[in-house]
Amino acid sequence: MARPSVGPVTARTRAREAVAALAAERAQRDARIAACAEEWFKADDTITAAQRQLADAQDAQARAVGDLAAENVSVDDTAVLLGLDARDVRALRKRAKELTPASESTADDAAGDDSTGGAGVRDAADEDDAAHAEIGPDADTSPTP
Repeated sequence: MARPSVGPVTARTRAREAVAALAAERAQRDARIAACAEEWFKADDTITAAQRQLADAQDAQARAVGDLAAENVSVDDTAVLLGLDARDVRALRKRAKELTPASESTADDAAGDDSTGGAGVRDAADEDDAAHAEIGPDADTSPTP
């Protein structure tokens, strides 16, 4: 049997109050969840911006090493100047070439030695890299006929 009503509070009113209390708790929880998601997205935006800045700075380093190569500064001298390993200098030179737009590198190649028409022209960086190339244990060191 149903509980007798005391005063103006009816079963319907009690049910509405209980549902309202649950809704308030859910709304508070939803607000906490939204705040956590907002915090995560802000942190993600910060990370993305930092990664972009890092990539830009690394590209600037590569371009600077490429500019040193264009000034005919050897790999070893560049390594000493910048406090890097020669291996890192060669990697940065390679990256600098990748960053150079195709139109610039084509114009540079075409402006090379007129006697070869730009074909087969090697720059100082290529020569220095070739001079420092490692020879593996299986390399054939005999002269070719």
